[in-house]
Amino acid sequence: MRKVIIPILAVWLFPFGIASWTARGQASPPRQAPVSGSGLVKEGQAIVWYLGHCGYAVRTRTKLLIFDYSKTYGRRGDPAPEAPARPSLSNGWIDPREIKNMDVVVFVTHSHADHFSRVIRDWEAEIPGIQYVFGWDAGRAANVHSLPAPRAGLRLDGLTVATVNSDDGVPGSAFLVRVDGLTLFFGGDYYGGPRGVRDDLTALQIKPGEVDLLFTEAGLTPTNEALIKALEPKAIFPNHRGGHEGEYKTFAGDLMRSGIGIPVACPEGPGRRFEYGQGRALRDPSSPPSIAGPFLPLVFDIEEHDKERDLEILPDRVKDAIGLRPGMIVGEAGAWYGYYTFKLSRWVGPEGRVYANDINPAALREIEERCAAGKVANVDAVLGLEDDPRFPRTDLDCILVGDCFHMFTKRAEWLAHAQTYLKPGGRLIILDPDTSKMIGSAGFLSRRQVRDLGERAGYTVIDADDAFLPRHMIVIFQRPTRG
Repeated sequence: MRKVIIPILAVWLFPFGIASWTARGQASPPRQAPVSGSGLVKEGQAIVWYLGHCGYAVRTRTKLLIFDYSKTYGRRGDPAPEAPARPSLSNGWIDPREIKNMDVVVFVTHSHADHFSRVIRDWEAEIPGIQYVFGWDAGRAANVHSLPAPRAGLRLDGLTVATVNSDDGVPGSAFLVRVDGLTLFFGGDYYGGPRGVRDDLTALQIKPGEVDLLFTEAGLTPTNEALIKALEPKAIFPNHRGGHEGEYKTFAGDLMRSGIGIPVACPEGPGRRFEYGQGRALRDPSSPPSIAGPFLPLVFDIEEHDKERDLEILPDRVKDAIGLRPGMIVGEAGAWYGYYTFKLSRWVGPEGRVYANDINPAALREIEERCAAGKVANVDAVLGLEDDPRFPRTDLDCILVGDCFHMFTKRAEWLAHAQTYLKPGGRLIILDPDTSKMIGSAGFLSRRQVRDLGERAGYTVIDADDAFLPRHMIVIFQRPTRG
């Protein structure tokens, strides 16, 4: 299978087109992430490290939160995780000396070995002021806080915790944590409590969309699906797949196919780092690819990725809906690795022409290489700007913007420039996720917003039949006909 790697700076995590992402070749070691110092993380922001299996560390403005740290996990026959020579957050292992100058709070949902390691109690010898929060009655001490079922609460130096029962054969709790302008829900082995998800969330007084980060098992069980739909978190960090991290991508795909369009972090291994702020989850550009969505840099099998996208896009029906015909001269904006490019090439045929535009030179190089390998002669790569696609001609029959208009940073300026490349009566086609068809639509544009942008830019808006698309909309703008 052909694989593609396309590097680009992180923009933001967004949820569609799930790819099978694996590291290729020798990855450079993750950068040692700074974990102390004022001003590193601002109010409402977080840095998140995956520590393996169920474990995560979350750096907020004032605290480092560590959840369910353990190195006892895996399936029968799996090798035990091997400790690195230099443990660090950047490789998913806690060295208390690295974090000794931080305000550290350690959370443990329950006592199963894959959630709880007694080594955490040794850290207090190195970390002054460390606090422990247990989801069961683990005793009492000055720095030990037990929050047993069914429900309990805690206020701790600017941090509040509320719990609901998460009994999985042993006593335990799920944690709702509010700190530094963030709200986190860490489920552990949360299975809905005795009266179900809705009852628990009512007790927690949590509203849909209020949770920033949801940490939950990578499985679309009825309870987990109900939890995600009820919370509508801004980002999901799955767990419970230590040693089998590839299954996080499967989980992300299951969510998308079920109609849940919430971004999912997909760490390939311990130490993967993510950043969160202003309602957006970002990957640290120094770390390997790890987001479920067309997020770069990435490595994936083109054929498999295209098959998955075809299930969502239904390209042949899209072709008919937008009126693509042989012989047309077409511009494409945001070509990325060429998902639409090569479909357009086939649709317009040898008498037509496709100008594949992107602002990423590496993406265009990939398209050029694919054209050469496949002897595709009717595609030209065009490097554009954020506010101008810079197509080389002004008689385009249409311009297609597929799955990326919501990412444009200068939409008004771009639309104005794009109109100059269309012939009179030429059409600009926006194919983008439809917020009315999705759960978790933060970061996308509504149909009304898209239409308003086109109208303000001087286009005529034409209605398109897109009811057949499960999660996308088609909005068509037409350049006025002169004379």
